[in-house]
Amino acid sequence: MLTLLRDFLWWCGARGWRALRVMSGDDAFERHLTLEPPSANDSPAPSRQVRRAIYDRELDRKWGRYTACGRCFER
Repeated sequence: MLTLLRDFLWWCGARGWRALRVMSGDDAFERHLTLEPPSANDSPAPSRQVRRAIYDRELDRKWGRYTACGRCFER
């Protein structure tokens, strides 16, 4: 019975964490991988540069409109 309860709580925690990542936009790389169709020339794992470019694009999208002084302006 305790094993069943532990497994259920683990499942709920994993689902909650996944939902939180989706709501915050932190799962951008995973969404990118599912939306991009695989081609014959692609390697199975994306390169470090591709992951970095996606990360930088998402950071710029989230925080690009804020300046150091805290005032908001659109680019």
